Amino acid sequence: MKNKGFTLIELLAVIVILAVVALIAYPVITGIVENSKKNSALRSIEGYVEAANNATVIYDVDNSKGINVTTDKHTFTSDEDILDFSKIKVKGTIPTYSYIDFNTKTKAVKEGHFCISGYSVIYENNQAKISNTNYCLDADSSNKAEIGTEWVFDYNGVDGNSPSVQSFEVPNKGLYKLEVWGAQGGWSGGQGGYSTGYVYLKSHDMLSIVVGGAGEGDGSHAYRAGGYNGGGNALSNDDNHTRQGSGGGATHIAKSNGNYTTLSSYGSADVAKDYVLIVAGGGGGKSTNSVLWPSVAGGAGGGVTGESGSAVYESSTLFQGYGGTQTEGGGNTLNQTKASFGQGADGIAAGGGGGWYGGGNASYSGAGGSGYIGGVPEITYKKTVYSPSTTVGGHTGNGYAKITLISY
Repeated sequence: MKNKGFTLIELLAVIVILAVVALIAYPVITGIVENSKKNSALRSIEGYVEAANNATVIYDVDNSKGINVTTDKHTFTSDEDILDFSKIKVKGTIPTYSYIDFNTKTKAVKEGHFCISGYSVIYENNQAKISNTNYCLDADSSNKAEIGTEWVFDYNGVDGNSPSVQSFEVPNKGLYKLEVWGAQGGWSGGQGGYSTGYVYLKSHDMLSIVVGGAGEGDGSHAYRAGGYNGGGNALSNDDNHTRQGSGGGATHIAKSNGNYTTLSSYGSADVAKDYVLIVAGGGGGKSTNSVLWPSVAGGAGGGVTGESGSAVYESSTLFQGYGGTQTEGGGNTLNQTKASFGQGADGIAAGGGGGWYGGGNASYSGAGGSGYIGGVPEITYKKTVYSPSTTVGGHTGNGYAKITLISY
């Protein structure tokens, strides 16, 4: 008996059937694989959040380990980075981008944004899920800003608008240069200072920018409100011969958190150090009295210590206010109330400038507020050293800020 093989028609029929089965099965198999990858990414994020929560518990027991939950938002990384990010130990796939919003009362993650294995994931209501917002922008070079791109932030309290906090969302990870200029004291008072520093940022990181307003004063006798962000007031007095100017406000950039506006609203330097990156001090106001004393120049803002105001008379330091420092507000020669954190002192005829610590005042001589670069320490990026600096004076009018992309 002979063995009978397949005919050509039968072979073609089998091939067609297999092709149809493959067409039907491929999307199903592909979907299963894709869902498996997504679920794996979601489970990895839930494990990552659990590790972050555990890290807070570890910190409460031993604050030399885990993370320091003193603020409500943190960015974590599990490996070495050029910044001193908080570290957590986690198994499995590591997110390439992570942003976590903590509830400081419960010491647990409230919300998180992640990029993991190419998936954008949001964590909310104790669950990880795929997000419609793209947290993986760095994977697409077309979304990157060009090296050298600048973002400028001017004082926005103009045309009847009240000054307010401005925000900046980082377009792509890289090294950014931060520059801030403080505002000038009123009636052509002390100039605002300048501070600059460098920071490594990731896509979707948010920064808050508060631009100081110039002090008020036009050579007439009247109460003058201090410039926005810490400028001291020039108070009313009964001497119609006095011409007065208020203090200029500081300009600062901070990690965005939505809870604070002006520097003084942080309450203290200990709190502000968790948020504020850089500050440029404002200048002190100018004053004069056509009968009793000549024109008294306000001190310039900025630097590690703001510039002191001029003495009323060259041979005496009477009524002279001293600049703010890195640790306390500026005092004065009359033992009057000192300036405070972020806030320049009020004066009878001239206000002190705003700053990390405000400039002092001794009735007639407004001093400058100090700058701050403690949030932008010297870093080495791609074998190049980038150093911060803060200098006294150099800027007139309202303050402003600038952010520049230096390198990917």
